[in-house]
Amino acid sequence: MAGDSIGDVGLLTVAIVIIGTVIMSKSKSSVSKKEVVKQGSYGKVIIHKDSLIRQLLRPSEVMAMIRCKMMKKNGKTTSGLAYGAESLGNSAEDIKFCEEKLAQVSRSFALVITFLPNSAEAPLRLGVAIFYLVLRALDTVEDDMNLEKFKPFVSPEEKCSGGKYLLRTKENLLRTFHERFDDQKRSKRVKISGLGEGHELELLDNYDIIVRVFETLPAAMREVICDITNEMGNGMADYVARDLRNGTVDDADFSKYCHIVAGTVGDGLTRLFAASGLESSDLVKKVNLWDSMGELLQRTNIIRDYLEDFEDGRAFW
Repeated sequence: MAGDSIGDVGLLTVAIVIIGTVIMSKSKSSVSKKEVVKQGSYGKVIIHKDSLIRQLLRPSEVMAMIRCKMMKKNGKTTSGLAYGAESLGNSAEDIKFCEEKLAQVSRSFALVITFLPNSAEAPLRLGVAIFYLVLRALDTVEDDMNLEKFKPFVSPEEKCSGGKYLLRTKENLLRTFHERFDDQKRSKRVKISGLGEGHELELLDNYDIIVRVFETLPAAMREVICDITNEMGNGMADYVARDLRNGTVDDADFSKYCHIVAGTVGDGLTRLFAASGLESSDLVKKVNLWDSMGELLQRTNIIRDYLEDFEDGRAFW
């Protein structure tokens, strides 16, 4: 019996390796056909990855990946952002754009989001996806270090103020980014385009699609997304105006930055889950949970990306 079970495990492992190799080889070949343009120094710094063999030696992870790839129900995928919330009235074209951009600009969140529950009354999956895309668009403005690209957005007041007026323009775009949810305020502002590169540029150039889907969400979810965008945008603007070539001042300053760009995300996600009725609103008050988790993830990102940030002429720690 023991021998049979070992043999079964061995055969299963071999099967997983074969299937995984086919899937990954197809994935790699499709990427190589078209080089993906990334913003700033992201993707330009050589990194070392685990070999294919090492990845395939984790059969449980490979099986999980295969299940995700094959996850279908009655021939219709259940992973669509609008699945279960079709009555919100979003057009198929708008949802398709959101799904495509979510997969293109997200390193890991896109797949996780598709597992969230969804309904017309509590469209958590769609709400979190829009939340992510909004903040990714905001982050694209922050990450574009070429100030010349901000010239089309300079106001007469900013230009007359002299000095580093392009930096002030970028700062103002971040501080007022949340106002693009408001019809009246949005109509008075120049459409943001030409910032970022690759898929991030496409996302920002078509931000009006994100706003349209945002407007179909329940009021409680819209309020959360707008609040967090406002807080993050103003926080980013505070740091954009500073010289970060030598990093932040001290650990408290570093932690504050991590809160702005990641702790706020934990705040927003907690509030979205509470607004959907799937979690207790008491969790929103437990700042130590969502803020510390956000800081941990952001510190990890900064450590991982320190060389890319250095190439872009900035540091955070």
